[in-house]
Amino acid sequence: MEPSNEESALLTPLQEVDTHYMSRIVEVLTRKANENANGWTKLGLLANVNEEAGTRLMYNMVVWRGESWDDWLPDLEIETVSRAIARWREGAGNISEAPLWTSMFLGVTAQGHARWSPGYGEGFGQWKIHTNRPNRPVVEEALRGL
Repeated sequence: MEPSNEESALLTPLQEVDTHYMSRIVEVLTRKANENANGWTKLGLLANVNEEAGTRLMYNMVVWRGESWDDWLPDLEIETVSRAIARWREGAGNISEAPLWTSMFLGVTAQGHARWSPGYGEGFGQWKIHTNRPNRPVVEEALRGL
């Protein structure tokens, strides 16, 4: 999923950072899905970052055997993804003075299609992770487009 040298030459430095870290997270998700949910069809991840509070929340889902499964990702990979998100935002902040994303959706299919959709602002927008209601419908809807 890393861009080729020709593609990389066409990307801005910020796009290179986004592509690098998105690819790294996709690699972790797909590797673990291949190990734990052989035959998976789609993966979805929501992430919310609040720098002031020092928090990163994540919600992950896999579609396996036609059913959606919440929180399937083991703790080690959750920590790996969390660290990648922190480095991603640090790298983006070093390159651009534009506001950093505070929330995101990342979706992947077993056929290799991926979609990254960032959100900006304090309220996390459409990618807000809720603790008082299911997050699955939001991810399932976003995955329909893949």
